[in-house]
Amino acid sequence: MIKMPSVSVLTSTFRPGGIDILLAGMRDQMFRDFELVLVDRRYEYRHQLVVDLAKRYDINLIHVPEHRRNGKWQNIASAWNTALAVARGDIVIFLQDYQYTPPDWIDAHITALDGKRRYVLAPYVYTQMPELTGVDVSEIQKHGEEINDTTDRVCVELDPYVESGLFDEISVLKNGYFEPRMLQYLAPQVFPHQDTRVMYIGSGSKPCLKLNWVHIKNESILRSVAYELNGIDERLERGKGPMDTDWENRIRASDIEFWWCSDAMTVGPNPRVLFFTQPWGATHRRVEGRWSWDDGLAYAKRRVDEMHVGGTRRARNKYNMEDLALKLELWRSSDVAPKSIDVADLTYWNCEMWPDTP
Repeated sequence: MIKMPSVSVLTSTFRPGGIDILLAGMRDQMFRDFELVLVDRRYEYRHQLVVDLAKRYDINLIHVPEHRRNGKWQNIASAWNTALAVARGDIVIFLQDYQYTPPDWIDAHITALDGKRRYVLAPYVYTQMPELTGVDVSEIQKHGEEINDTTDRVCVELDPYVESGLFDEISVLKNGYFEPRMLQYLAPQVFPHQDTRVMYIGSGSKPCLKLNWVHIKNESILRSVAYELNGIDERLERGKGPMDTDWENRIRASDIEFWWCSDAMTVGPNPRVLFFTQPWGATHRRVEGRWSWDDGLAYAKRRVDEMHVGGTRRARNKYNMEDLALKLELWRSSDVAPKSIDVADLTYWNCEMWPDTP
């Protein structure tokens, strides 16, 4: 009988590069009874390269695409739910891309979670980007500032730098694959490009009563509890979000304790100054049939109101997480080439899906 790992580290990414940083952190973990589930929008471009580096670093890796894609549009919820469905660890730890995890990172999450109905929040530090291979970072940052210099941001095209082919799929760093010693030369970023939560709650491991602190970037929960909530709500892929707010609201309504753990801090270059989000629509308008950000907020409020009168805490996905896990069971095998479905919203949901749709 195959022994299942006690921890599954879950990461999703759509950016080229950063794989060297992620895998260096996994390589360096003192706790070894874990698997890494990497859900990758660029799976088809780099699968064998990722597998080869994971073998070199002796990492138990499961590398898969999202179970569902939707043309050019972002599908972050589907990515996280794919990771949850493929995972088999008792504990799942959500980890963003491009972050290095110090050697005691998994241990810190395990200790803080303590086997309880608890959701552990941990900080992350963004540093400046190091030198890149053949690319002027300042020019790309100028491009990003122009994109973000609008109150009503519109994002309906793929980021040209993501699709440019300028970047290596595993590492974008000029000085070779990432090693933690490189961090000493990278200055921390400043607000607003930084996680400031530690400023308000400080260090240590303790209960956390703060609102709007869930980022799904460095957090952990028992997998069984995540399944109770049916994962992340994929309806919020209809626009930019706010899927993390809805996730927090449903956790908060489910007798689950929030817990802060500064000892589980991660650190790494901030790729958001290079690569921006997948297309999602607009902030205050419905563009190309997508939800606006305001629609997402309205849906999240609707769900809170429903839960206040006894409504379900489970994500309103088309499936139960247990069924998706069974469907994707073979994706755990290196002998199977996983293939996502690519289907538009109207076909996927079988209706026009809006914030007030039952």
